[in-house]
Amino acid sequence: MTDNEIINQNYKTFASGFENLDISIIETMYTDDAVYLSETPNQGIITGKPQIIELYQHFFEKIAKREARIEVDFRVINRKLTNDSATDVGFYLVRFHPKKETGDQISVFSGKFVFVSQKDTNNQWQFIVDSNTKMNPELYYSAKPISNLYYGRQFNTEAKSISVENEAEVGSVPVEAEHRIP
Repeated sequence: MTDNEIINQNYKTFASGFENLDISIIETMYTDDAVYLSETPNQGIITGKPQIIELYQHFFEKIAKREARIEVDFRVINRKLTNDSATDVGFYLVRFHPKKETGDQISVFSGKFVFVSQKDTNNQWQFIVDSNTKMNPELYYSAKPISNLYYGRQFNTEAKSISVENEAEVGSVPVEAEHRIP
């Protein structure tokens, strides 16, 4: 596999971790000294894999407690690749599926991301920098595929979009201002 193919496969693996609420998958995606920069104004820079995994574990527990599920996907629009470093810029989209018995609709929220990946001695690519911001989901939907870059699934626009302003106020969406999905 080429480096582009391996990096693109990482997005599928990462999404699988979220969809299965499997922290062990997420843990394989980060270097030990990775940093996480959230768009949340009151959260500092999270440094180190254990602290990043703790955030994700807390997030996964919220979803599991609500008996909900999520789908996550990415669209990479730019990649700078060297022999041992890759910087990807793109959009992510999260679809939150509440427990069926609630009668709530599927909710959608999204953002922009920057992932910096580093190749290890086993030719595996892991995130060393993970940064994200909120945005209107329409930007994800309107992103065009770019040759050799991960484009993800074809989520439709039928789900209810959560506006950036009121996202944290929606009770059925378990992603408060303290943590976002990159």
